[in-house]
Amino acid sequence: MSITSDTPQVEATAILSEVLDELTSANRDLQSILRRCYTVSVMLQWTDWQDWFYRELNGYPSLESVPAYRQIPGQLVWRPSAGARVALEKAVEDQFSTKRENPSEPVTLAVWAELDWLQKAASSGYSEPTGKTKKSYLRHRSADITMEGVRVFSAADFARAVRIIENQTYTFASQKYTLLKYGNVLSDIWQDYRREVDAVLQRINLTQHWNAIQSGLLGENPEGWRNAVFGCRNLLADVAVHVWRDGRKTYPHLKDPDGKPIDVTSEKFANRLAAYLHQKGLTGTSGKFLRDEVERLAPSIRSLIGYQSEAHQPIERGRARSIALGTYMILGELAMRTDMEPIEKYGKPGVQPD
Repeated sequence: MSITSDTPQVEATAILSEVLDELTSANRDLQSILRRCYTVSVMLQWTDWQDWFYRELNGYPSLESVPAYRQIPGQLVWRPSAGARVALEKAVEDQFSTKRENPSEPVTLAVWAELDWLQKAASSGYSEPTGKTKKSYLRHRSADITMEGVRVFSAADFARAVRIIENQTYTFASQKYTLLKYGNVLSDIWQDYRREVDAVLQRINLTQHWNAIQSGLLGENPEGWRNAVFGCRNLLADVAVHVWRDGRKTYPHLKDPDGKPIDVTSEKFANRLAAYLHQKGLTGTSGKFLRDEVERLAPSIRSLIGYQSEAHQPIERGRARSIALGTYMILGELAMRTDMEPIEKYGKPGVQPD
């Protein structure tokens, strides 16, 4: 890619350079950053990203179109409607009661609103009345009181959604800046990389998987994009089956968040790949990075598929492409850093048993 002065590419490169500087500063203005990324997307006709930035800035057209990271978890709680004093009496009574009369229930809020609303909620949280009421007995007053149902959502969960938007914006800015500034060099490197990865896929008979994923992404049918995400999950699962053949259910050299050996049964493909990398001697910083990438991608695929199944909505092509690129890069790292020979029986990391 050759870039001369006074072209949209030159202007876009300058804008993205500023965006990257601001994203790493403490006082960043996320709305301003997204507006400039939207401008770059319009200038260079990156329509998928253009749509995404527009929706994040201005809100989504319907509840059904809201992405998974904007599905905010919360609780339905019951509060006395008669004022603060009664509420305090009820709270004290509940604290010493062996049986909760009004347990909370999990709920979800699909935030279709603009980014400004989401950022305010990330600072203060959000609650909304449901309009439902019920009676509850207050022993302190020997009387029934009216309880109102309220949906409560914490600031931390909104802040998590904002961080995801920031991370996706940083991914966009860094990748597109690199593409515009170093396009020719990256093209040559990418071709060499693809040749090596494709050779490994062919050797372990998984080329058909990848071809089906590519075909789904290239088409205009949303069902094809959905199938591509399913294909990514199946491809990683089949790679895990190929490289991890030890029949034991756990791998004691890596621990889960509870400090227990990770589960490497057949459905836990991310754990299997992590154990395989560990066995092949990929420990330390580089090994942890690649294992973290596998562990990050797997729940992304699961949550996207799960949300799609629940909402019965098509997966966006831009998100499907991101999943596919992440899958391909993991396959590439596996191909480059290991011999792809299966683990039949694990031993100490980096040392295969006799």
